[in-house]
Amino acid sequence: MTMKDSETIHEFTGRLLDLVFRMRSCGWKAEDKEVVKKIISSLPARFDKVMVDVAETLSISVLVDCLLVHEYNHTISVQECLEESVAESVKVEESFQEEAEILYSLNEITQSQVASMKRQGEVLSLVQQNQKMLMQLQKQMVALMQHTL
Repeated sequence: MTMKDSETIHEFTGRLLDLVFRMRSCGWKAEDKEVVKKIISSLPARFDKVMVDVAETLSISVLVDCLLVHEYNHTISVQECLEESVAESVKVEESFQEEAEILYSLNEITQSQVASMKRQGEVLSLVQQNQKMLMQLQKQMVALMQHTL
């Protein structure tokens, strides 16, 4: 029997001690030290910080109390990490939103510049047409002046 990662100390020790009680009622003579060793050896990796040498000298109830405190502290630190992670996610999301707004503004500016360049191109085309017409008029005037002289 091992403790599942999703299981709490309370759930696991309840399950284990229920089994121990049933085995003892059938005549099994297990000492508390054996049960303590079984509990310690069945813990998942998140309980690695528990001092095994000291824990083996404890009674079952004291060990369970210590493990509950450790589990509570671990849960609190996980919650703090999650809160920090959520806060960081909010900051990242705000940053992305700011970048999106900047990109949207840049896109509007670019579109405005493209429209302006298009208008400038149209104006340039008109100026070039006017220059051609002026040159033709100048040629005609020169021709008329030569003709009248």
